[in-house]
Amino acid sequence: MDPCCALRGAARDRCGARASPTTRGETVTDRATTRTRPSLPRRLRERAAAVLALLLVVGTALWGAGGVQPTAAAWTDAVDSQGEVAIATAGIPTAVATGADFSCALVSGEVWCTGDNSVGQLGTGDTTSSDVFVGPVRGELQGRTVLDIDSGTSHTCATTDDAVFCWGLNDRGQLGVEGVANSTLPVRVPARSDESAATDLELGASSSCVVAAGKAYCWGDTHTQVGRTGTPVQISGGALPASATVTDIGVGDDSACLVADGIPYCWGKNARGQLGDGTTSESLTPVRVVTTGALAGFTSGDVSVADEFACVIGSGPDNGERTFCWGDNSAKQLGQSTNGAQVEMSTTPLQVRGALTELRSRLVDLGGKTACVLAHDGAAYCWGDNSSAQTGANEDEWSVPVVRDRPERILTKQMGEDRVLETVDVSVDHGCTLTTGGRVFCWGSDAKGQLGIEGAAGPGARKVFPWAATQTWPTWE
Repeated sequence: MDPCCALRGAARDRCGARASPTTRGETVTDRATTRTRPSLPRRLRERAAAVLALLLVVGTALWGAGGVQPTAAAWTDAVDSQGEVAIATAGIPTAVATGADFSCALVSGEVWCTGDNSVGQLGTGDTTSSDVFVGPVRGELQGRTVLDIDSGTSHTCATTDDAVFCWGLNDRGQLGVEGVANSTLPVRVPARSDESAATDLELGASSSCVVAAGKAYCWGDTHTQVGRTGTPVQISGGALPASATVTDIGVGDDSACLVADGIPYCWGKNARGQLGDGTTSESLTPVRVVTTGALAGFTSGDVSVADEFACVIGSGPDNGERTFCWGDNSAKQLGQSTNGAQVEMSTTPLQVRGALTELRSRLVDLGGKTACVLAHDGAAYCWGDNSSAQTGANEDEWSVPVVRDRPERILTKQMGEDRVLETVDVSVDHGCTLTTGGRVFCWGSDAKGQLGIEGAAGPGARKVFPWAATQTWPTWE
């Protein structure tokens, strides 16, 4: 056997037969074939590079110490017809996604989830909830390599190199399949007019969207643009030029935004100015966000949308990436960092202040009325609603969570030396992050087991700063 198999597993480069980890201890031996894969989705490229670098360092050290050995997980080594020992893929998380009362992690191309499962949002084939990550999600994802994941209020979707699969609640067609109330296993979203690989995947309360080949497609409750649809439709018209190249999309409760050629466009409800066009009039089609004020001179990149507000990262002429937000400010989620009276809302973008005034922003994620940004210093900063300690910046378990009017760095006291973060994802009442060392940490409400900490869930349970999720997927020691 080529000894490189142990190192290549996490990167999904396969060689020879390998054992497939399961949750019940059975061993399944398969022989994978080599195939060419498209580039990873934009948000995963940086994460994948960091994970590969880590594997090379760790693998080299372990090899020198006498070889890599699997931990005592729920699987056993198998022997193929040539007498070679099949080695399980190392469990390396590369993405996290948070929904309402549940969370999911992408681990070496497979999906694991924890928390509430009342409508099948964990993808386990049943409705049994869990306080630890369970998986991997099977069904139509069996034998496929997942490239990206995202979670909405009560559903999750995953992309592969040629398709999108969703599971959970489907009351508004957010799974892309009509005539089905819920699905406890992944179902394939019907083909789009362009079946190229998705480069961005974003879910809202009751809708799902992808970006593929420079175009945006949505299904479910598409926020008044095309009404409710159970199949993907291309987002077009309005102020969005027909020739525009879409690079990113964000979906909220009742509105959505996309970035095309460096300019943000939004559509949907607008009672709190969440479309950012300087008005409070809703729009059936994309309107252009005002770029003559705070956004002047900035090229927009990553965009995120939540409950009546939106944020975007803009790259300025000095190569400084800054965060801008607009819409509702009832929980100080616009991050204006003032000790006096706060604006109730803003119909145009405002630059986030506090710690992010000078720090370069890398990605932004919103959930409910809370915002989080991953900065280029490898730390995450959150602000806004903190009623369930979802900003992750509270000093101790007895501190009373208060609204954060400015970005606060989430505490890393439980992370040891592994404190450099790769991503951050926040929902209405909790958040999760992923370190460069491949560890998942979560904080906030744990009422339904959404933090993945075994034995900690229950009514009123919470963690006021990040705690390590209980490791349940096979890994290397």
